[in-house]
Amino acid sequence: MKKLFALVVLLLVVASSFADTVNVSNATKWVAVDPHHIVLYDNTGRQICLIEIPYAEVSSSSRIGLLDEYIHDGGNIRIDGAIESIGTIQRY
Repeated sequence: MKKLFALVVLLLVVASSFADTVNVSNATKWVAVDPHHIVLYDNTGRQICLIEIPYAEVSSSSRIGLLDEYIHDGGNIRIDGAIESIGTIQRY
């Protein structure tokens, strides 16, 4: 019974870690919503996610660089050449 409980807990932890991960490999455009939030769009114009960047300011002239195909809460993003922390991600 303890092994079954441990397996269920492990599966829940693994599943919750994927819940906050967003595939952004098809992101082709972004728009600044305010100085601390951007929305990523795919090549069809569909919204992918809203990214909160709490410790840096973003403007329409900022240069955004994605460091990986998948991003997650607490991950990193490049803004105007500097690596910045991602606060939260809201998937659309």
